[in-house]
Amino acid sequence: MIRGIAAKILAHEGTLSLSTRRRGTSHPTVLMYHELLPDDRQAEAWTAVRRSDFLRQIEYLRTKHSIVTLAELLEGEPRVSDARRSVALTFDDGGKGNFEVLLPLIEAEAVPIAVFVATGQIENGSPFWFDRVINALQLSSPIALDLTRHGLRTYEIGPPVGARNWQTIQRLLVDIKDRGAELNDWYANVVEEAVSSSHISRPPALAPMTVSEVAALSRSAFVTVGAHSHCHRLLTQIRIEEAEASIVRSRQLLLEWTGKVTRDFAYPSGDNNQPLRNLVERLGFRSAFTTVEELWDTTTSRYAIPRMAVGRYDSLDNFKLAVAGGPRMVAKSLLG
Repeated sequence: MIRGIAAKILAHEGTLSLSTRRRGTSHPTVLMYHELLPDDRQAEAWTAVRRSDFLRQIEYLRTKHSIVTLAELLEGEPRVSDARRSVALTFDDGGKGNFEVLLPLIEAEAVPIAVFVATGQIENGSPFWFDRVINALQLSSPIALDLTRHGLRTYEIGPPVGARNWQTIQRLLVDIKDRGAELNDWYANVVEEAVSSSHISRPPALAPMTVSEVAALSRSAFVTVGAHSHCHRLLTQIRIEEAEASIVRSRQLLLEWTGKVTRDFAYPSGDNNQPLRNLVERLGFRSAFTTVEELWDTTTSRYAIPRMAVGRYDSLDNFKLAVAGGPRMVAKSLLG
């Protein structure tokens, strides 16, 4: 409750207007989403924004800001007056809701977006390990998930659902991630087996698009498709040659699937360093996006563009703060 009151005060239009005047409109906002799902779809996942919430966010942006394409963002040419901050909308990974829910919505609303597709899950038809864990934990009754014999801890996972329960799921995801990429899928198997024995899981919330759905998405006049690697691993934690192979593979598959050359890239989990930024530039991309939460100073590198994350547990007040580049106190995901 205290957090909600604080967000409401910070998100007051007078406070936001002061922030805009102080920062200026030369600092555009890039928003990072992942998945969009129907309101009636059970999804205990920060990455799965409700359709109705996204629509309210679009309505707010239209009254106060200018929603731009990646090309307009990079060229610094907002669609309307310079008094309005430019805001670009991006989606990571390539979840099925991007096709089933997001595509018809943005076409009906004429809203430009960019979707960064991690091609490994599309090619295999199976979610990455983190979405498999999230799917396993869509529960109809509480569980004490004891993973101590596997070097982790015991996780009390709901319902009840909500941001607090997500924080526990997030803790498990981070713990698995910290064990190293070579064990991620093994741990996902462990979680799936532990939960399936209890027979308390709801239907999976998250799934990747198919190849044909990616192709259909790319044909929309409102969609820019970008690459997000093939492996979705932390690229700084593998050899630069492996990182290059993953990026090139992602781009090549997207070319085969869509008939278009991808010009933009998003680092998995935002993880990058100077060698990776140099690599992405050498490969001919025009931009690369991180998960650093701040506004973009357009005088700085196009290969380390920051993004403000938006998720399921963001109130409209918190969303307004994200657009303004302000501080928020919300549950998030570290797995972008």
